[in-house]
Amino acid sequence: MRCAPATGAARAEMGAAEVTPFLSALAGQGNVAASTQNQALSALLFLYRHVLEVELPVAVKTDLVRHLELVKSQHDADLRRGAGWVELPWALARKYPNAGREWVWQWVFPVKQGSG
Repeated sequence: MRCAPATGAARAEMGAAEVTPFLSALAGQGNVAASTQNQALSALLFLYRHVLEVELPVAVKTDLVRHLELVKSQHDADLRRGAGWVELPWALARKYPNAGREWVWQWVFPVKQGSG
């Protein structure tokens, strides 16, 4: 997966419209776990704040927090109904048989098609 570098004014204009599809592509095309998506988000926030010296708009952060809260509440409701699990990559399912129900492994960004 590649990300084209932005320079000058273009990088200052990059925000949710560019960040969200990238994080979604990690899940859909990159087949990564939710924890990897979260790590990518943290890296992007660091990049914007400390390298590019550009703060993401408050609306982006607010929307992200709202989205995560919604997904977490849906996950909790799914768990109460006996669902709410994800398939873990490779041998992790054998090593940690209940981890697929934990919040940190849940997909938090939508994808058009499932992996696999």
